Amino acid sequence: MESNTSTLRCDGCGDATVRMPEWPHDDAEIFCTGCGEPVGTIKGLRELLTAAISDEPADFADNDN
Repeated sequence: MESNTSTLRCDGCGDATVRMPEWPHDDAEIFCTGCGEPVGTIKGLRELLTAAISDEPADFADNDN
């Protein structure tokens, strides 16, 4: 899983679809549905998404449109 950009994809095959465990915990692995390789952990995904959210532009409007 690329973590240095805002891209979430498998480093091996480039697929952007992941399979997550039913009852995830921080150390639970996330797997690529394209090739089946582990792409990271729940903790890593949470950190990536938190960083992406905190980097929103100042004029970002949170709405459903």
